[in-house]
Amino acid sequence: MMMQFVGHHLRGERAELLELWYKSIRKVSVIVLPLVVVLLVAAEELIALFYPDNYADAVIPFRIYTFILLQRVASYSNMQKALGSTAPITHSAIYLFLINAALSVPLVLWLGMAGPPLAALLANIFSWWYALHNIQVLLKVRFREVFPFGFYAKALGVAVLAAVPVFGLKMAVELPRYFSFFILAACYLPIYLVLARTTGIIEESDWRRLMNKLGFLRKK
Repeated sequence: MMMQFVGHHLRGERAELLELWYKSIRKVSVIVLPLVVVLLVAAEELIALFYPDNYADAVIPFRIYTFILLQRVASYSNMQKALGSTAPITHSAIYLFLINAALSVPLVLWLGMAGPPLAALLANIFSWWYALHNIQVLLKVRFREVFPFGFYAKALGVAVLAAVPVFGLKMAVELPRYFSFFILAACYLPIYLVLARTTGIIEESDWRRLMNKLGFLRKK
């Protein structure tokens, strides 16, 4: 895909470049966002699966760090490289470090163990904005055009909506400790697939590809 990015850029095909960029983000979003939501909903169960009871407080920083994954739906550095801009990638890493360093101690004093992950989250939010802003400037488009915000919001909404009955199950039923995470994940997946297919988040071609992988359909 990197080669296609470069090719579109060199030929001045901004619309085609953006469409490929959007497509890659859409494909990744339908996988990453539900996985993030599952980890957020079943954080206690996942921690309990691997660690003893005295690690229960780790759920809070785990959840905060997990929020960082919400923006990991695109390779922002690859897009900037394809557009011939590499210095901002280094600048972004420096800003990420400096914001973390500046916020960690004050947030630790204020919030305790939740401070460092919150500092990391805020630093990553800035880094995300900075990367998108740089891509926007390079492509000479409006900020709202540099990322498929509408699709992303819809996909995130579907992922969160699918978690509502699963969260209800978690609150209503005491699940066996070493199987609870898998039970919640197994309940979430079909609900998400149905909602994502119904709302068009998962396209027909992707659905058929998934069914082929699972063996429900056979290629002719």
